[in-house]
Amino acid sequence: MASYRYLYFFATILILVLPWLGLNCKAELYEGITNIQSLNNDTLDRYLVRSNRCWLVQFYSSWCGHCQSFAPTYIRLGEDVAGWKSVIALAAVDCSDVRNVPVCRRHHVDAFPTFKLVNLMSSDLSKTAIVYDGEKNIQDMRTAMVDHIIKQHWNRNLPWLHFVKFEHFRALLSNMLPIHHAAIVIFEDSHSYLGRELALDLTSNKEMIVFRVDRNKKLLSAKFHVTSYPSVYFLHRNSKIVKIAVKSNSSRKLYVKSFKNMGLISSFKLNSTNQKKTDLHNHHLPSVAAKVNIIDLDSAITFAFRRELCLKSTLNKNETLALRNFVMILSKCYPGSPRRMKFLQLLYKWMNKREYLNQISTEQITTFIDSMNASLPKKIVWSKCMGSHSHLRGYPCGLWTLFHTLMTQNCQSNFGMAMDRRKILYGVRNFVQYFFSCQKCRYHFLKEAATISSTVKSNDDAVLWLWRAHNKANSRLKDDKSTDPEFPKVQFPPLYLCPTCRLPSQSYNDSTIKWNKDNVLKFLQKFYSDIEYNENGAELPLHVNYVRAPSGSGVIQMGWDVSLMNTVDISFCIIMYLTAGVIIFYMYWYFCTRGKYRKLCKRKITY
Repeated sequence: MASYRYLYFFATILILVLPWLGLNCKAELYEGITNIQSLNNDTLDRYLVRSNRCWLVQFYSSWCGHCQSFAPTYIRLGEDVAGWKSVIALAAVDCSDVRNVPVCRRHHVDAFPTFKLVNLMSSDLSKTAIVYDGEKNIQDMRTAMVDHIIKQHWNRNLPWLHFVKFEHFRALLSNMLPIHHAAIVIFEDSHSYLGRELALDLTSNKEMIVFRVDRNKKLLSAKFHVTSYPSVYFLHRNSKIVKIAVKSNSSRKLYVKSFKNMGLISSFKLNSTNQKKTDLHNHHLPSVAAKVNIIDLDSAITFAFRRELCLKSTLNKNETLALRNFVMILSKCYPGSPRRMKFLQLLYKWMNKREYLNQISTEQITTFIDSMNASLPKKIVWSKCMGSHSHLRGYPCGLWTLFHTLMTQNCQSNFGMAMDRRKILYGVRNFVQYFFSCQKCRYHFLKEAATISSTVKSNDDAVLWLWRAHNKANSRLKDDKSTDPEFPKVQFPPLYLCPTCRLPSQSYNDSTIKWNKDNVLKFLQKFYSDIEYNENGAELPLHVNYVRAPSGSGVIQMGWDVSLMNTVDISFCIIMYLTAGVIIFYMYWYFCTRGKYRKLCKRKITY
């Protein structure tokens, strides 16, 4: 009976704990990465304020394609400078997590990825942290980290990274003996970073000290018989000098390898530029949604207003005007429910009254949105834009879908006339310029948008321009790490959705597709005007249905059906869950007490 009691106990724990583990799991780009500290709104100040080391912090968004592409580089950087942890460490903050929006706004982060270098013993991060805007590669970022350390007020926690003067060298060696067993002496040019980086690599060895010597110091060079630069020497406390022999002009990697072989430093992984690239993408094409779902449109607007907009503390006059114009376009063209349209119209009137202001607080906007009962969904749910992982597709897909949908609607201006779609296109461009936080994506879109004035002369041109821009983005990103391997980037519309959109003799995978623009225009207007709603016209449809590609089209057939639960369903599940927990505990108590009762009975019978 005792074994059964333990069995019931562990079954109870598993049943009660496992569901919550599943609910709380969240996919992050740097989850479980040893050399990168994941921070959030609660822990950032605890780690960084008055820290005894410097920090390089990346503020990123898990939906940002450029952030996803850069993640492997940042991870390799963490491996490359793992030996520097006691002096400077790496951290990351996911600003797409709604809980981290306050800390990202406090640090004035409105573009991703943003990198900030935090000073040693800094007390006010928002004012003293330095934005790194250099090249996003390992070498340049490592150099910036070294430069940042050199600028700090020196203390015992920092290695001495400057050149040693000749008159101080003998005194430093004499002072070295009681504390350090050996020294590394590096002869190099003044512009070289090798010695500084090796000094940081050796910070983990407290029995070692590093001296950098300028190659122009001829007396010291003659003492060590230096003939080439850079040269690295190992100096033991018994004055024995050993040159660390590596090839001339060797990289830091070979010197570190020699240090490891000599037992001077512990092992850590250095970046290798010859790493093999793994192909994450399958060579099949999944099915494409047959209709636009209102869930994706609502979620795109919700994400824009509740996540992206909140990253800014205030909007200047240009940003306020761009947002007002975009809200005006939404209030005229958005194919939402009457309740959603009423909210957008009220929001436009509210912003129109504040057009004259030089700046407006985003808190005022969010307060007004929250004051409207059920103005926007509280939870962001993706339907046709759902990715195979939580950080894939989602907002970028929903935003593109929203832009295309707005372009193809029959909108009316304030004077009752049809709205010029070129005005909608300019509104989309300005929204991306000021409120799309992925820097690289924004750059490419604005670069393409520079051609609008010269190429877009009519409403049809506006629709086709946005379609071409989206296909160019798909072509550029088809082999990017941010692409969902289950949803490869393809030229839209695919052959099986619109066979007449391509000129004859065009294959599905042809990289030089020739389009029938008249048929493409008709397809786009029909596709983005056919919105999928609930049967009762509510914003959230009951099911998500994916169309299957016809046989013989060269596309693997696939699809899924996702059921969405409303508040009543969730409440019922919680009640059932709690009821099941009570029943299990009762059964556990019942069998435990029954076993004790049987033992007592046996004892009484024995006596």
